[in-house]
Amino acid sequence: MIFGIPLEMRNLEYRVGAVPSLVAELVKHGHKVYVESRAGEKCGYDDNAYEDAGAVIAPSPEKLYGQSEFILKIRDPKLFEVDLISPEHTIFSFANIFHQPEYSRALAGRGCSWYTYDMLLEGSGRPLIDTMLHIEGQLAIQQGANSLLGNTGGLGVLIGNAPGNAIARVTIIGNSAAAESAANWAANNGATVNRLLPFESDGEEGPNLFEENLRAILPETDLLLSAVIDIENNANHSLPGELFREMPKGSVVVDLDVDYGGGFDMSNPTRPEAPLHFLEHIWYYGLSNLAGVVQRTSSDALSNVLLSYLIDFGENGFQKTLLKNADLGNGLLIYEGRIANERLADLTDLPFYNLRENGGE
Repeated sequence: MIFGIPLEMRNLEYRVGAVPSLVAELVKHGHKVYVESRAGEKCGYDDNAYEDAGAVIAPSPEKLYGQSEFILKIRDPKLFEVDLISPEHTIFSFANIFHQPEYSRALAGRGCSWYTYDMLLEGSGRPLIDTMLHIEGQLAIQQGANSLLGNTGGLGVLIGNAPGNAIARVTIIGNSAAAESAANWAANNGATVNRLLPFESDGEEGPNLFEENLRAILPETDLLLSAVIDIENNANHSLPGELFREMPKGSVVVDLDVDYGGGFDMSNPTRPEAPLHFLEHIWYYGLSNLAGVVQRTSSDALSNVLLSYLIDFGENGFQKTLLKNADLGNGLLIYEGRIANERLADLTDLPFYNLRENGGE
């Protein structure tokens, strides 16, 4: 197999699709790897590190795509990159794809295959996206803790263990890998943690008990985290922003659902240069793609988890592996220009192609 690792072109995306240690393993297994010049630079991996691992450096994206079959990316290709994609290509990447059907139609029109890390299943988990969410959960508490500092306008509460200190109060919405990671990190660092799962009201006229429970604990919440992370549907659980009025002045809301529709009716991505928005009397933190701010850690972690899957594809063939393993097959969105995900087919108004039923024919 011939792998290609391009320089990520998304704004503020500093991660790389594969680190040198993964490249070395692919080369050891007999595969060829091209890496676009400077692809790993922002993670601290220069071109020499990739050459030492056995890769060939490609001087441009045109050269990279022109010589590769399997493209290892972090984010879905930008529109100008789509023009470089041919039917011979299989793209591997994260992709918040169910919110951009027009983009999926354009990519399908290139005749390529597209495999998304978000949808790969293993048992009851999603190992590749969960790796990023685990990192984001810890970051959410760290960033929230920084935002609580008094010199930033926060409440002045420490999330940590100090003799005689008032215990910080953290409320987490969701049952995702990010929510689990955040809860463990906060609790291990001395916070009192409440976790809630959103659910529907008790009938059309019945009360929304989740919202009632949330309202009851918000006055005693220093840091509120929304981490439902619904990959296939908008995560917006219709929580009104006016709930924030129940929170203490200077408290903080961190919205990890901002990439999936948002946790609140006023959710809006914030920018790295100004990640906090002041809303009446609380701080809102909605930085998109949070794992990207620790690009080296995230890239290393992704490569470590990705390695076994790529070796499996290399030894048994991409198509045969997907046909044999239904969980792995769940990550396939497009196969040779045909929409291979039923929900994506509905969103794009294109025919659904069932790889398992058709055997790749």
